[in-house]
Amino acid sequence: MNEHPRTRRFRSAIALAVLPVLAACSATSEPSSDDATLRATLSKQDGADVTVTLTNGTSEPARFLAWNTLATELGEPLFVLTRDGEPVAYQGRHYKRGLPRPSDYLVLAPGESLIRAVDLAQYYDMSQPGTYDIQYRAELAPAGARSADERAEVTSNHVSVQTAGYVSPLARRMTLQKSVQSSALAGTPSFAGCSSSQQTDVTNAFSSAGTYANQAVTYLNGTPSATTRYTTWFGAYSSSNWDVVKGHFANIQSAFDSKPFTFDCSTCTSNSFAYVYKDEPYTVYLCGSFWGAPRTGTDSKAGTIVHETSHFAVVADTDDNAYGQGDCKSLAKSSPSQARANADSHEYFAENNPALN
Repeated sequence: MNEHPRTRRFRSAIALAVLPVLAACSATSEPSSDDATLRATLSKQDGADVTVTLTNGTSEPARFLAWNTLATELGEPLFVLTRDGEPVAYQGRHYKRGLPRPSDYLVLAPGESLIRAVDLAQYYDMSQPGTYDIQYRAELAPAGARSADERAEVTSNHVSVQTAGYVSPLARRMTLQKSVQSSALAGTPSFAGCSSSQQTDVTNAFSSAGTYANQAVTYLNGTPSATTRYTTWFGAYSSSNWDVVKGHFANIQSAFDSKPFTFDCSTCTSNSFAYVYKDEPYTVYLCGSFWGAPRTGTDSKAGTIVHETSHFAVVADTDDNAYGQGDCKSLAKSSPSQARANADSHEYFAENNPALN
């Protein structure tokens, strides 16, 4: 495999300058910014490596959702980066997740630590030279937590490092990505690594996703008001907030009608529903839970496609601020702005199951 030309240049720079970072943070059951520390050390590795140490400082076993830690791959924006004061974009995967399974939890015994390393340059756009400020920030909700009050945000202090830049995650993917030959027309799905039965399932779900989008646009084109359906998923009503959501669904509808989607059935091995990269419209990577989901209804195949399409930066640029109907309803009450930027909130509004006025 040929190296990206910039990779060679940065490797040369690494021999002369300290680019990577080694960091550590720890947390107790009631973490705050004082409970986490970050330290920098010299390294000659090629990546912007960060090592996070999460410690259970209590006398009881602690269970946390693994995807909110580094127990698995980095599939959430768990770090906050700035370059010379400007935000650095997370370019990793954005997942549609379902209700947690027992295997989705991390269990730490009293005093036990989880230590994981991650190369941030594979997930954040660190392609530009400058001074990068790095902080680990994650919300850890103990298993069984029923409200936001039972969740705690773990944060570290800040580490700054000066770098000449790395190949961006998008450039890495474009270099390694195999071209997919497709004769699909706009508004028609094409496939990568999908069996004939999977293609049939996705085609039907894609059609139903289009129906969901059309119904949502029709609803939002009606008279704006604080309807139960709107406030349940997006919180406090205002005409400007309504227009934001209406614009999102208009873009989703337009994407289904006019863009050639590609569905990849062979890449994802997790038990999530699907994931996308925000900067790679309109490719959707389908995961294990997608195939067992109903075509329509709550957490459906069609709803998953709505969810993932809303993530694309050119569509609605949503994030994953909350998963599941319960947490999405709570988010709508506590932070309507985050609800309007939440992919699952858009999915549940579109699925409208159970139906709300």
